[in-house]
Amino acid sequence: MSSKNKQQQSKNQQQEQDMQKPSNKVPSRQNTKQKMDSLEIEGRQGLLKQRITVDDIVREIPFGRFQYLMIFIFHLIYSAPSIVVYNYAFFLMFPKYLCKQEDMSFDYCTREQKCDFQMNMDIEQDFQSEIDWNSPYSLRNWIMKLGLECSETYVIGLFGTLEFLGQLFACFVYPPLADYCGRRIFTFIGLGMQTVVFVGLVAFKNFELFYLLIFILGNAVIIRYLIVYAHLMEFVATKQNLITGIFLFMDGLVYIYSPVIIVYFTRKTQYFVYMALGLSIGAVVLLAFIFHMPESLKFSLVKQDIMKFQSDMDYICTMNKASEQQVDKINSLVEKYCNQVREDALLIGVKVKQPGLIKQILSDRDALVNLMLMVVCWASTTFTYFLVIFYVKYLPGDIYYNQIVSSFSVFAYLVAPFMARKYDNKMIMLIGYIISFIFLVIMIIFQFVEIDAVAYSFIFLLFKCGVTLTFLSLFIIHTDLFHIQFLATSYGICNIVSRIITLGAPIVAELDSKLAPMLFMIILNLAAIAATAFLRLKKREK
Repeated sequence: MSSKNKQQQSKNQQQEQDMQKPSNKVPSRQNTKQKMDSLEIEGRQGLLKQRITVDDIVREIPFGRFQYLMIFIFHLIYSAPSIVVYNYAFFLMFPKYLCKQEDMSFDYCTREQKCDFQMNMDIEQDFQSEIDWNSPYSLRNWIMKLGLECSETYVIGLFGTLEFLGQLFACFVYPPLADYCGRRIFTFIGLGMQTVVFVGLVAFKNFELFYLLIFILGNAVIIRYLIVYAHLMEFVATKQNLITGIFLFMDGLVYIYSPVIIVYFTRKTQYFVYMALGLSIGAVVLLAFIFHMPESLKFSLVKQDIMKFQSDMDYICTMNKASEQQVDKINSLVEKYCNQVREDALLIGVKVKQPGLIKQILSDRDALVNLMLMVVCWASTTFTYFLVIFYVKYLPGDIYYNQIVSSFSVFAYLVAPFMARKYDNKMIMLIGYIISFIFLVIMIIFQFVEIDAVAYSFIFLLFKCGVTLTFLSLFIIHTDLFHIQFLATSYGICNIVSRIITLGAPIVAELDSKLAPMLFMIILNLAAIAATAFLRLKKREK
């Protein structure tokens, strides 16, 4: 018993000594400071989450007469360049010729035969040729107006190349300037550019001047894509998807009504320029005398130009006959937003150091691989899409059937959302590339085998449906591949590289071997299929 008592006594003494020692669990000053900083950051992040954003204010804009009129005017601005750009095949299509034969009769001859004979004949020889105006493929177009009947093929290809060069130049110049100066001024600049171009296309008859005009038109095309469209979307925040669908559909109608006009009404392609000029002048008149186009509301708020914002908002609310409650709610949100801006210095007092963008990309292997693969996909799709615009006039079958029937590929935009219920964006894009590849192979086969014109146009339609699916998926899939910090940069890199490569599309379309463009598209689609298969989607949070 005594030994047990001694053991218990020594155990009690040891516990008393342990209690007298300083505890290791007492928090140090450093740990306490870290916890306080963490709580401070969390608190300020909570305040940031409760902040009023510019988007919150813009979403409260009442929808009414102002938006309807603005949509109509911006549709005029947006569609005018399409009437010219989408009809390059008709503007630059060579006519059919009749050449004088030995028996003094006129018979069909190719452009190459006509031009070679004219270039190589002796002075004594009497060679005569004329355009076969009975042929539905002989149009009064730029080939006639500019005297390009026997020009080199690269002269024709440069029309498209210079337009794409103008687009590439505009990608670097105008978006940053719009961020600094506002979107309103560049909407006017774009409209002015395209109006001047259309006047020049009517007035001049020199193909070197046409080159300059087409380069300027490329600038106007990018302004409408990146600035005019974005300007409109800010005023229709609650109906963006609907308005975008309408714009794409109306834009695609050019492919339908253009060949109909040529087949049933007139063979003078210059009427397309008159139509484009009419739309631009209509927009100019409406903006000058009827409609006041506001500055970007987001731009005014971000720049803290509250007077300008208030003036534009009053104009919108008056046009839409907004209620006092709607106006008061907007004014209340603006007041809160301005107060928040003044308190920003306090709200962002604690900063968390983030690595640079380049370091983030290089450290994220998946993002780097995805970027390189997406560059391949973008290059393949954009090159194919724009190559077809110039190459369609050389396809078998009938160019008018091909254009009209294939234009219904726009309905692939409506099919994609239903496919998204079953497949992810990677699979939809892969399906699009496979469809394009299969029907490209079939189209190559029918380069050597005769086929009914209507049947060929449906094959061409299915090929373009595949291209449309991939074109749509290219924009959507970025959100599945890249983090939000790198999203805009990934779009920019892919667009710039693909537009540089697309500069060669019009030249390829005019190569002497009309099989070569098909082979280019086959190779690019195979590369895109492989690239899409290796894309690495982000893991979705549950």
